Amino acid sequence: MDNFYEELAQIKQEYAKGEHRKKLDFLLNTLRSQPFVIYGSGHLGQIIYQYLLKQGIKAEAFCDTFRSGIDKTTGVPLIVPEALNASYTNRIVVMGTSNYNAYYYDQICARLKEIGFQGTVVTPEQLLLPVYFLEAIQDADNPLPHVERYGEMWNFLADDTSKRVLLDRIRHLLLWEAMPHEPYANQYFEPGIIHLTESEVFVDCGFYTGDTAETFIRQTKGRYQHIYGFEPDSINIEKCNLDRDKISLIQQGVWSEETILRFTTSTSFGTMSAVGDIEIPVTSLDSFFVNKQDIPTFIKMDIEGSEKQALLGAAHIIKKHKPKLALCVYHKLEDLYELPRIIKDLRPDYQFYLRHYSDCYVETVLYAI
Repeated sequence: MDNFYEELAQIKQEYAKGEHRKKLDFLLNTLRSQPFVIYGSGHLGQIIYQYLLKQGIKAEAFCDTFRSGIDKTTGVPLIVPEALNASYTNRIVVMGTSNYNAYYYDQICARLKEIGFQGTVVTPEQLLLPVYFLEAIQDADNPLPHVERYGEMWNFLADDTSKRVLLDRIRHLLLWEAMPHEPYANQYFEPGIIHLTESEVFVDCGFYTGDTAETFIRQTKGRYQHIYGFEPDSINIEKCNLDRDKISLIQQGVWSEETILRFTTSTSFGTMSAVGDIEIPVTSLDSFFVNKQDIPTFIKMDIEGSEKQALLGAAHIIKKHKPKLALCVYHKLEDLYELPRIIKDLRPDYQFYLRHYSDCYVETVLYAI
């Protein structure tokens, strides 16, 4: 796996044939002519519903294992699986969840089998994966200019697994193929790459409700120096039920400087925007830690496309102390070539690893060690 551009040329040949778009168009035409329901009314199911609606295609209902009534977001009926064999017979079922969320996906498959459903099932690979990518990402209609720049990070990657992940990602971006992936439980703490000590100062940018911090505590068996969690949403902070003894929670986002930014929630991934609907205070890691005794040893970032600015705001820490880094590189198509370059310019001695943790567009992590 020595020549990136030879590998890319083969993928581009398949891309030029356009078979992936023909398959999607055929499926959309099928859904225009036959009644269907979406199994799963959560985030992914809603993305499918709205995408199809923009194509002039409306689902008859959402199906849910435990609930019935009216879906509050769309106003369409919400039915239980048994209705597929009663009042909603001969309907196509569109899967509204992803394979990587194995618990829910397997639960739905088991439920359909249990009720003896014999109809057509549209799998995540057929509809959800391309739709999720097309709806979530800017430039999704023309990813090729970005993909051709991914060769810039090829020689940075420290192992063949990372190079395979990069090629798999390109196949997903161009051909909408499902991505092979590592166990979701390993995200940010990939065995053989991340090695933790009892003196870790873990900086969790995108703390959410503390899910990653909880994994960190479990991985270290509670033996660590401190956790700093940056989370601008007070509701998420309130939901954190971790012992706060060695945890500091900061209700701010992370950026290149200390300021007030706007955050838009109108896309599938929330993003920073000059005209966003929510104001949030942000700070830089260099500013925050300038007078702290603790020095970050491990920085994780999952901050909805703000990773580049946050890295620039941690330039001093990275250059002087070389903390371990685990960065999400899926929010923007350019992240895969811009973020490694920023880090490499600051500290040429970093080694880079790429791992992926879902079958779809999300959950690609760049490790810098």
